[in-house]
Amino acid sequence: MHSDNSKIQINQETLDIDLTSLERGAKSLFESLDCLSHQIRSLEKKMSDIKAHFPFKKMVFEEITSTYLKMEDRHTSCPGNPLGCTLKTFWYLAWQEDETSNKFRLFLISEKKEIVTSEVDADQYCESEISTELLSKKPLIETNLANRAKFGQYLGTFIDEFTQHIHSLNATLFGVVNFSGLSYF
Repeated sequence: MHSDNSKIQINQETLDIDLTSLERGAKSLFESLDCLSHQIRSLEKKMSDIKAHFPFKKMVFEEITSTYLKMEDRHTSCPGNPLGCTLKTFWYLAWQEDETSNKFRLFLISEKKEIVTSEVDADQYCESEISTELLSKKPLIETNLANRAKFGQYLGTFIDEFTQHIHSLNATLFGVVNFSGLSYF
């Protein structure tokens, strides 16, 4: 009987340690998600304050699974010898105007694309997009925590490429602009 009590005591101690570890992990996770949410809100506010009405869309994730489709007549219009057709899901971060509020927001967008792969020359392949279907479009800050965490990790890359895009627009429209904002014509 004594050994059963010691097993219960040991199991209780292990359970307490595991519970403490879970609490620490959850606290750390939610602090990180709060920080990410703050960064998203801050980005939206700063970009709105400067009236950055420059649409930008960056593909950040491609679903690993794809569906192979039966070849149809419409697939043979692609250049080269069509080899196959797949459906793939792509995820984007996008700075676009919200149709509801007419304000620019940071969106998470998913699209399903029908893509035909063709052989153009020996060992040279081409992918042609046949159709695109919008699956979802929602402000990133309004997505569930799992999606916010999953796609929030691409925020730095998105900001870097958006910055390059704006510098490219500025250079195209007004001459070469360096990163300090000084123009050279």
